[in-house]
Amino acid sequence: MTYYIGIDQSYRSSGIIITNDQSEIVKQEIVSTLKDYGSYFRRAKIASESIASIVNTLDEYTDEDIHIGIEGLAHGIRSHTLQNLAGLQFMIANAIEDMGFKVAVYTPSTLKKFATGSGKGSKEDMFTALPGKVQKMFESIPKSHGREDLVDAYWISRKVKDVVNNG
Repeated sequence: MTYYIGIDQSYRSSGIIITNDQSEIVKQEIVSTLKDYGSYFRRAKIASESIASIVNTLDEYTDEDIHIGIEGLAHGIRSHTLQNLAGLQFMIANAIEDMGFKVAVYTPSTLKKFATGSGKGSKEDMFTALPGKVQKMFESIPKSHGREDLVDAYWISRKVKDVVNNG
């Protein structure tokens, strides 16, 4: 069996979804770093170590292939926010690559097009495009507690699988 990990990074709540060959969710996790944890540097360190730990735990308990993807940065966001998110993305990718994995980066528009058929799809469109069973699983999670991050992470894991299997 092969595992596909999707990571949607943010300082408030990073979504991590691990799916298998049948696109079933094996694990879902939200990694939060609150403002009172300290500076963006400190929060990026905490988030990257937490996410790397999730990947490491899977790696320790399986001999199967693991493929990982992360959402790239949206270019329409403010420069200060973009700089902080770039730092977070670097820390996460670096921590995972230090473990011997490659991390594929997919632009938000690529993921939206993959999930909804349109590169301009909304967060609601991404949710609506989920398989019914996954929608039901996520609908109990409030948006304020990372539902949209999990939705994005799910589609990232599916995109990783698509690229691995179809090139």
